[in-house]
Amino acid sequence: MTATRPIDPALARTWLMLSGRPGRDYASAVAGSAADAAVIDLEDAVPPSEKEAARARLVAWLSSGGRAWVRIDARGTEHWAASVNLLRRTAGLAGVVLAKTEAPGEVADTAIALPGVPIVPLIESARGLTRVEQIAATPGVLRLGFGTGDFRRDTGLPDTATALAYAHGRITVAGAAAGLTGAIDGGAVGEDATALREQAAVAATHGFTAKFALRESQIAPLNLAFTPSADEVEEAAAAVAASEAAAGPGGGDDLPRLLIARRLLARAHAYGH
Repeated sequence: MTATRPIDPALARTWLMLSGRPGRDYASAVAGSAADAAVIDLEDAVPPSEKEAARARLVAWLSSGGRAWVRIDARGTEHWAASVNLLRRTAGLAGVVLAKTEAPGEVADTAIALPGVPIVPLIESARGLTRVEQIAATPGVLRLGFGTGDFRRDTGLPDTATALAYAHGRITVAGAAAGLTGAIDGGAVGEDATALREQAAVAATHGFTAKFALRESQIAPLNLAFTPSADEVEEAAAAVAASEAAAGPGGGDDLPRLLIARRLLARAHAYGH
């Protein structure tokens, strides 16, 4: 079950994070990846001493036919300013993932610096979570992302579904209130296909529709996990068909059920189902 055309980033299931260090061959990784979106990481993956060279190399690649998202450093850092100053002139920039977002003004400044470029703010701290509703509603935001590793380091929470349930739920509700599509969950762990599907299932239970991936081997299991199954598609199509045959939705729970069905069918269509 593979897509036959590029996936709209608003519906992308897998976001492959690739190191932007000067010596890494991310061009080949992007070209050979089955991920719905590729992100070149200029933040955590690049030591401060290499950031200038990393930025210059990335901009050269993006300006000569390459295309990818870029994770940039948090607003307020010197590296944020250096990155946006270079990236604003780069044709191949698909969008930016804004690290450690803690206030709507940080997104607004990025949107002003990179006009027309979609932004995925990463919620990676308690401070960011307390302002997630305002962040989600800031013009320029495409989707929200959850940086679970940094969030757990900031809060001291363990890596369990129960411990992270409040953060997951709040991010989902904030995104829905702002009219955004499902959020992107923190980086997948390991390479076991069953474990990866379980991680995706936990994210989906809380309303997330995508995950960041750190290895190409994680992509296929995650894509499958976030793709509606044949049974789900059949059930959704039947619900929509029945509603149309009855000349419109009824009352009670009918309308919410139909909205969910239509969203599921839109996702399935985007993924080539």
